[in-house]
Amino acid sequence: MVASIARTLVTPDPSGRQRRALDAGSKALVALSRPGSGVTPFNLLSHDESVAAQIPNFGALLAPVLGRVPDAARPRFLALLERTAAERYRGWAAQLPHDATVLNECARREDEIADRIEAAFPIDDAVLDGLRDLIPEARALYYAAFDGSSLDEQLAMQADAELQGANAWRSIARRTADPTTLAALDRCSAIEEESSRVVAELLESRAR
Repeated sequence: MVASIARTLVTPDPSGRQRRALDAGSKALVALSRPGSGVTPFNLLSHDESVAAQIPNFGALLAPVLGRVPDAARPRFLALLERTAAERYRGWAAQLPHDATVLNECARREDEIADRIEAAFPIDDAVLDGLRDLIPEARALYYAAFDGSSLDEQLAMQADAELQGANAWRSIARRTADPTTLAALDRCSAIEEESSRVVAELLESRAR
């Protein structure tokens, strides 16, 4: 594990947040700039040696599972993944009791997203059962992405994953005409971005 890492994250933060320092394992930086058109992966640069790495593209990572999900059911499958992310946040909260309040609030936001999507995209019980059968495989792929990383690195990865999630809801919105559904999707994107911002602030506070 490299001793020092600099990470760059472009986040569509509506406040145009300035660059902030944080510790992701050792000394690390997360630069938060003005709204962008999409998600930019983290760039890892060691102070001791140059290292090029990228935060996982979770959509690509989960492609073997997503490819077996019918297009019409994909929002509901993503909602189940939000529940998995909520579980992950609760696990981090148990490991970091000093930061548990913030992390449990992130878990609550993941569940809120799932609740909103479940309400906006009703599906048959039989289809839902099929989606649930795929979740253990998806969960294993998701968890494996964090293997070998420190807790702070895992949280930085999750902050990026939230932005990827925000973009996923926007992608679905572009294929949606119903105003009520569009409003739900827009709200879900905003919640994802809020969690990304909160996690970045948490990491900044841990660096002090």
